[in-house]
Amino acid sequence: SQVMVGQLREELEKTEQRYIDTHEAELARVNASLHDSQALVANLREHLEKAQQHTQSHDAEVSALKAEVKSLRGELNDATAELESVTTQLNGRTEVLRDLKTQAAEAQIDVARLKTELEGATLKANELQAAESLLTELQAELKATKSKLDDLHDTHSEKDAEVAVLKSKLVDAESARDQLKTHGDEAQLQIEALRNERETINGQLQAMVSRVESAEATVASLTAQLHELEQRAVVSLAMPGRRALGVARSGTVDLEGLASLLAQLEVGQADVRLELGAPGGARVLWLKKGSIIAAESSVRTETLVDRARRDGLIDARHENELRSLHGATTPEWLSILKSRGLLRDSESIPLVQRFTEYLTLEAFTEASTNYRLSEEGPTAAVMVVTLGRTTLSMMAEGLRRAMPVDSLLERLGGSQAVPMTTDSELDARALGFSERERKMLSWVNSEATVEDVVLASGMKPDVAYRALLVAKLLGLVSIQKSSAPAVIVSADLDVRRLDSKYEEVQEADYFTILGLERGAGTDDVRRAHARLTAEFDPIRYSGHPDAGVHQRVQIVHDFIEEAARALEDDRRRMEYARHLLD
Repeated sequence: SQVMVGQLREELEKTEQRYIDTHEAELARVNASLHDSQALVANLREHLEKAQQHTQSHDAEVSALKAEVKSLRGELNDATAELESVTTQLNGRTEVLRDLKTQAAEAQIDVARLKTELEGATLKANELQAAESLLTELQAELKATKSKLDDLHDTHSEKDAEVAVLKSKLVDAESARDQLKTHGDEAQLQIEALRNERETINGQLQAMVSRVESAEATVASLTAQLHELEQRAVVSLAMPGRRALGVARSGTVDLEGLASLLAQLEVGQADVRLELGAPGGARVLWLKKGSIIAAESSVRTETLVDRARRDGLIDARHENELRSLHGATTPEWLSILKSRGLLRDSESIPLVQRFTEYLTLEAFTEASTNYRLSEEGPTAAVMVVTLGRTTLSMMAEGLRRAMPVDSLLERLGGSQAVPMTTDSELDARALGFSERERKMLSWVNSEATVEDVVLASGMKPDVAYRALLVAKLLGLVSIQKSSAPAVIVSADLDVRRLDSKYEEVQEADYFTILGLERGAGTDDVRRAHARLTAEFDPIRYSGHPDAGVHQRVQIVHDFIEEAARALEDDRRRMEYARHLLD
């Protein structure tokens, strides 16, 4: 028994030792894991501090950019005011110059008159010199006569009568001499007066010439300033085979004006930065030789992450995690997505291309927008890519998306309007027109009406109308409105449509209210919202005498707004669709 107890004790000691060894090893592993966790926490804190510093730096850059934008807008306003001031000064100086030129012409007339008077005085002076010469001759003759008279006085008494005659002649000659001398003095005084008057007029004329030269120099300076301001307010485009075209650097345009602007930029192969206003921000497009190479947006819902979510590259959880980093540039977004293992290198360029094309199409669907042009190229924070489409082909697609179906025919001028060919150099194929649409456009002959062309095309009316309207806005065709009176649709039709929609919204789901399929996207929701709010705008029915109509249209309008808000967000729209299926 003692031996067995000893063996048991020895076995117990070994077991205790193994337990202690195992516990110590486990404790060591726990300590090592704790050390690794502490290192990881320290690393994460370091990354967090760097991220916070980056965020602060980015906020500072954003503030600086906002200040720069505000400063540039102030400079633009100052330049505009300066241009108006210089134009006013130029108009005033032009009037002064016109008055001075009139005075100079009058002075030249006075000088001509004085020259004529001076020539007359010179003739009088020449006559006086001739009279003096005659007087000198008479005096000489008188002297000779006196000499003869003295010689003959003693010898020829019969010459007394002749002497008397000669004395009479002498008296007459002396009288004529006195008269000529008087006339000569008067002529000399007139000559002196005319000389003084001519010198005065010459001084006045010289002063006027100096004033005219000064005014011309001022006009030249103001013209140079005006030209400089025009250069700052206009972008010059070199048009192939034509003289350069000046495009205003800023302004407000509708879709047709935007299409015309982009056509000029593409044909002129412009290298410009085009900023377009948008609800909630602005979109910026960079063009090189007329083709779009980059795009950025300050609209909160238009980021590379939103595009990646739409393309299915990330899910809703990743999107929500990344929203806290709002404000990152496109290169920064790519770096973040790659570092988190959400994006492959091979997927980067296609994603940026789709993002650039998406921003471009969104910019080309605004009914009206403010724009600004500059020669600034893309910075390092902008991703430059090559798109497989021309600028105008994307403009054409934007126009197709932006045109409400119910206003297509109205904007074409009615079914009896006549499409007419133009001398446009644009290629319908390059603009994205299908073969059937190009064939329809080939039938435009300045005689067939819109209705004739659409019926001959064999396409659905809304598709054909949209193609014709896009071709009109891009300048491929022009439309001549019909002189026939338009058909007036009764206002009762609008009321019947309102009543039908009112009954529908009482029980229909949000998709049905907006007239959408369950798989519709955000863009579809926005277009349906724009179309229905325009059709059932309470202002359209404000003149109706029935108060019940006012009440019903307001209810319909509120339901449309509610449906659009519920379906505009991707996550809420998918949850709502699942709820309908359940």
